Amino acid sequence: MTVDGDVCIDTHSHWMPPVHLDAVRGLLRDQPALERDYGGMLATTRQPDAPLVALERRIEEMDECGVDISVISLPPPAATFGSLEEAARLAAAANDAMLDAAERHPGRFSVLVALPLPYVDASLAELERVASHPLTQGVSALTNAETWSLDEAQFEELWARVAALELPLALHPAFDCRPAKFTDWTIGGSLHAVMSSSLGVARLVMSGMLDRVPTLDVLVPHLGGALPYLAQRFVDMGRGAAEHDMAHYLRERLYLDTCSYHPPAFRCALDTVGFDRLVLGTDYPFRGSLRRAVDDVVANAPTAAARTAILGRTAAQWFGARSR
Repeated sequence: MTVDGDVCIDTHSHWMPPVHLDAVRGLLRDQPALERDYGGMLATTRQPDAPLVALERRIEEMDECGVDISVISLPPPAATFGSLEEAARLAAAANDAMLDAAERHPGRFSVLVALPLPYVDASLAELERVASHPLTQGVSALTNAETWSLDEAQFEELWARVAALELPLALHPAFDCRPAKFTDWTIGGSLHAVMSSSLGVARLVMSGMLDRVPTLDVLVPHLGGALPYLAQRFVDMGRGAAEHDMAHYLRERLYLDTCSYHPPAFRCALDTVGFDRLVLGTDYPFRGSLRRAVDDVVANAPTAAARTAILGRTAAQWFGARSR
């Protein structure tokens, strides 16, 4: 699809290569309690031609709705479980699988590589290993876990290196650290997911981490979670250790993907951050078809310029042809 002469880029799309699928199945065998968090996701992979594991089906959908490039990443729990050695091996194997898959479909996929968090040295080593690959075009990280969060001082060196490589940091909510009260009635997906990403980004901002790493581009999923809606509340309550208030970071440092499908939320984000801070995100396949996400932007972007920017022009600064 060419939108007013520009490429259309889905910045938030998940794929499970076989090595990752096998590892997550093993995790559930070892920790059956995590069935509440990942059982539904794994159930979808048993369907014929399941979109979470079948890239060919995804390409068909991309062609049908005009998405030129899908930026793929591992779904939670990514490579954040197991021992240091296990997490490092999984990150390397999964990244190689994603990069190999992207190579097999030239021009259709970019990759957000996974890191074996919270292990900083291993994450730096994996980042350096894959950084020179032309299809490594960003880093994906879960916003928090039970024992760590992305604002901790130990991660500053890692985010500084991501920024130095001119890679965006794409954040995603974590699943397995949610309290039991979020288990029932899919409240974990409807409410806790956006709470996780909102909390992780709020801590990243208010800790001053973005001031200490001033060139790091951060992509926030699901229209920024609750942050645009609560922007003034954050301003009124103080900036914490940050140099500016939350409204500044929303306008100047953060990019929000559009995966929400609620027009009032779209307008709130648009009014809060401006259209040049919004990028197309589908959360495919968890929130439905690619068509739904593209139509959402087409229907709700207020001008042709906004539509073009959101559907791909802004994201093209990171994704697509790249050389380092």
